[in-house]
Amino acid sequence: MSLTRRQAIRRHRMLWGWLADNPGTKHKLTKKSDWPGWEYNGGRYAEVDEDCFLCEYAFRVIDMTCPQCPLDWGEDLLCVESIYLDWCKARTPKTRSKYAEIIRDLPVRRAA
Repeated sequence: MSLTRRQAIRRHRMLWGWLADNPGTKHKLTKKSDWPGWEYNGGRYAEVDEDCFLCEYAFRVIDMTCPQCPLDWGEDLLCVESIYLDWCKARTPKTRSKYAEIIRDLPVRRAA
């Protein structure tokens, strides 16, 4: 997949915006794979690594690693050690939505 930095960021924000608006129910929390934007859900976007456009960009397009992620995950540097882990562990739709909003709105890192 040919994905620009700008496209990766824009698609990330679309995915996480949907997750913030659709956190699931008390009995079934929404997963990234539930996003209707994926082709396998009838959308227009092909599947990407980890269901993450940022990972797709960092790993496949620029052939780098997590520290080259276009967004700033803060002191933790890596998504899997940060607020993303909190989103994964969240057990209520309200909490899940709150974390999804934070992830959606992460600041962009300056391009190297």
